[in-house]
Amino acid sequence: MEANTKNKDKFKQIIMAESGKKNRIYLVLGGNYGIIGGELSNSITVNSEIINISDKDSDWAKNMAGEKSWEASGSFNLDKTSPAHAGLKAGEEIPVFIGEIESSSPIYGVSGNAIISSVSVSSENNAAVTIEVSLTGNGEATYHSSAPTTTAAPTTTV
Repeated sequence: MEANTKNKDKFKQIIMAESGKKNRIYLVLGGNYGIIGGELSNSITVNSEIINISDKDSDWAKNMAGEKSWEASGSFNLDKTSPAHAGLKAGEEIPVFIGEIESSSPIYGVSGNAIISSVSVSSENNAAVTIEVSLTGNGEATYHSSAPTTTAAPTTTV
């Protein structure tokens, strides 16, 4: 009987996942979060340069964190009537939030200013036309994390 309880607990832990539909790329305009329609997928990576500080007396590598950076990307079904799609131009700087919004407030994700580093359009036979957008963070990224709530989420710098 005890083994069954343990297996049920493990199963509960396995299915405690989040739907990818909740995480989106938002344009931040005047404190409002606007989605870019037709989103298929997104990703974000936050990096830290690693500086090796080992010397001749070191048997093991010693490192310290250096400059941080971040990049994000998104894939969208092309919508020629969308002002958001028309505004995605390489070289432009935009304020973005990548994550989950609840009651008009970010509850989980990363925000900051990003430069649109590339925009590409793909069209294959018998498939929807898609637009791929790559973003490079310009300055500090802010990490948002809180339990779902109707008040503004606390923020911390990554």
